[in-house]
Amino acid sequence: MSKPKELKPRDYWQTPPEFFAEYHRRFRFTVDTCANASNTKLPVYWTEEMDAFKQDWSNQTLWINPPFSNILPWHQRAVHEALHNNCTSVLLNRMDASARWCTQCAKYGEMEHPLKRVNYLPPPGIEVAASNKTKGADFSSIITIYRPHMVKQKFITEEVYHLVEDIYHPHIVKQKFTTEEISLEGVCRLVEAGQRIDHLLIT
Repeated sequence: MSKPKELKPRDYWQTPPEFFAEYHRRFRFTVDTCANASNTKLPVYWTEEMDAFKQDWSNQTLWINPPFSNILPWHQRAVHEALHNNCTSVLLNRMDASARWCTQCAKYGEMEHPLKRVNYLPPPGIEVAASNKTKGADFSSIITIYRPHMVKQKFITEEVYHLVEDIYHPHIVKQKFTTEEISLEGVCRLVEAGQRIDHLLIT
């Protein structure tokens, strides 16, 4: 898992309250993961000095507007915590389809694209032209949601896919995976029981 890097000035831009409120209504966040006393959206927050990577994410529902200069470690940690510690994470990022972290979003997360560009708020000391205060950022943003049950489902599906691919012809496997669903509980029981791989693909 990658480690966070030293932050840059552009990493301190803040989430607009109205944008956060929409997702807070849906998820009821417990911690604002990248915040300080002047910009936190929640009573409980983790500052840069507290280091979110040293905190206990277990059973939390986290809002994460991470430093844009090093996004990947946050997605890696979110996937790990969803798999092992029943943590739901919602991340707001600048959209970059060429980035490695964006590939991970597609594999394990649920991706949502805001209809309008997010009007990020500047940190103290940075002035913004009046014309820029209403039109939003000059880039698109993306929301990635990592829910434990969805991450586990995608993870097991990927593992089973590669397992059966070693036995069946790839084109047959791909056809099966487009026409049938994987039951997470069913797969776990069959794998643990050591039954034939044929029965892993179930409706």
